[in-house]
Amino acid sequence: MSIEELNNEIKTKCCTFTEQHRTLLGYGNHQAKTMFIGESPAPKGTEENICPFLTGKSRPVFLRVLALFNETAESAYTTNLVKCSIPNQKIGNPTFCLKNLLKEISIIKPKVIIVLSATVWTDLISDDEFNKITKHIKVIHYVHPMSAIYSNDIDGYIEGLNNEKKKIERKTNLFDFTSSWM
Repeated sequence: MSIEELNNEIKTKCCTFTEQHRTLLGYGNHQAKTMFIGESPAPKGTEENICPFLTGKSRPVFLRVLALFNETAESAYTTNLVKCSIPNQKIGNPTFCLKNLLKEISIIKPKVIIVLSATVWTDLISDDEFNKITKHIKVIHYVHPMSAIYSNDIDGYIEGLNNEKKKIERKTNLFDFTSSWM
């Protein structure tokens, strides 16, 4: 299955997908080494149909996150667990959303996944299929970029994420697949 086929499946089978609830599908390189995962798109994100995290107030923070990993929106792959912007964040079928995210991970085959949502992290680490799929993928969990805005500490946010990245570097020498992160 390709990303295009998965996206078509999401659009045709999602119980919350309508013209009123537009989707924001994954964005970026379909062979990316780095995958970023958030929870759900902001309404503005689905209106503009651009990369998750690159609308509104989280944009400057996420641009720095991308730079930290020597990535761009086009070189990395960025997605959300929930693809629809839904009023009151009521997900019609969370199992469907999780199943599609797992398919997305399997298609992209990243070397590193950065989960930028506590809710998504909780859903993923308790899922046996996620643990199987990511057996040879390094996974970093960190809080959503908006937390840097709310705390008014973007530098602290980036420093904290860099510390998480360094922990994995020390344990695994993971980032020798390209010197771009060094």
